[in-house]
Amino acid sequence: MLSLLDYQIIGTLAYSAQFKFPLTKDEIFNRLLSSDQALLVKRNYMVDLEVAETSKKVPPLIKKDLEFGLKKLKRIGVVEELGGSFYLSACLKNNEELQNLIQQKKHKKRKSKKLKKQAWRLKTFFRKQPQILAAGFTGALAVDNPELEPDLDLIMIVQKNRLWLTRSVVLLRALILGKKRPFWEKNKKDKDQWCFNLWLEEGAMCLPNHQRNTYSAYEAAQINWFYDPYNFRAKFYQQNQWLEKYLAHFPLKRANDAPDAVVDNEFMEKSNKGGLLDYCAALLNKLIFFTWKLYLCHRNKIPLINLSLSQAFLHDDASYKQLLDEWHKQLNLVFVKLK
Repeated sequence: MLSLLDYQIIGTLAYSAQFKFPLTKDEIFNRLLSSDQALLVKRNYMVDLEVAETSKKVPPLIKKDLEFGLKKLKRIGVVEELGGSFYLSACLKNNEELQNLIQQKKHKKRKSKKLKKQAWRLKTFFRKQPQILAAGFTGALAVDNPELEPDLDLIMIVQKNRLWLTRSVVLLRALILGKKRPFWEKNKKDKDQWCFNLWLEEGAMCLPNHQRNTYSAYEAAQINWFYDPYNFRAKFYQQNQWLEKYLAHFPLKRANDAPDAVVDNEFMEKSNKGGLLDYCAALLNKLIFFTWKLYLCHRNKIPLINLSLSQAFLHDDASYKQLLDEWHKQLNLVFVKLK
């Protein structure tokens, strides 16, 4: 019989399996699915398991519990381990594949380290833009798993009434540096090297209901905050406590414990002062928003619901749905074998 913890481990490993990404024990612990999500997985797959159908809060998990669960899953053939890395047996084609995946992971980590060195150029520019409050890597690069032709996916936190104005300034800078493909070019073979896909204003960092799912939870929890002089990572997680419904180890505590996060109250007070200049900037920001909205919806097929004055989710809905579908395919491989 499988327990609730077993389901949490299987679901976590299956999510990473779609990216061909083995996990260490610590990585599984940090990314572990919540008990609520484990119950949903249980209901979706017809396996007779002793899992209590309850919404009551589950006691906090310790790493010894995880070790016990991994040993059990290894014993019954659900999980394979090699050199401290774990992977689902049903998702492996042969015995050598796990070794290859581990080597590939090490190679990608070295590649990721080189890519992240570009952050110094971004940080230098951001320091000269007081409306930019925080920035972080998202996607594959955030977890050191870049693609063959990688780009830098970024989240940007900006001041109130400055999102679209700031975005225009940042894109112009990226264009000048050759990190952004000119929007007037029809050739789409050349990918953008810097992709500013997620924009949030300081008072609107909570993701809306239509953006809340397993994919978004992992993306949010795994953000690599490389520029955060005012501790906005903590504010971000405080405003997104819905992550607890998806992940067992909500990253709020780790954000609050960040040693380099120091709030500059004097700066924040200055940034919130009004005046004629602020009024004009807010008005210009609104005009730029309506212009960009027409362009992004028409040319880039961004859903209208993803765009507002204070938030911008610059991806279509198909991409994350494909990832969630692939996750369920990995889960299906496991439970078909168990049956």
